[in-house]
Amino acid sequence: MIEEVVAQNLVSARQALKLTQETLGQQSGVSMYVIAHIERQARNPSLQTLARLAAPLHLTLEELLSVPGKASGARGTPQRDT
Repeated sequence: MIEEVVAQNLVSARQALKLTQETLGQQSGVSMYVIAHIERQARNPSLQTLARLAAPLHLTLEELLSVPGKASGARGTPQRDT
């Protein structure tokens, strides 16, 4: 399940910024081949790799690892149920 969440968040964030896998690779220092494998759920990246990918996507690790709509509020501020 976490592989699917990471893949979906990675693709969504990359496409929202109109970045190719190659461009994200250049900006993050992660090979575009590794990015492609992560997006296809064919590889389980380390936290270090995820952190390197999150930075140019303007995401925290929490945002990259969270089910959309389930993450805490902005930059670690917990959301309140009302």
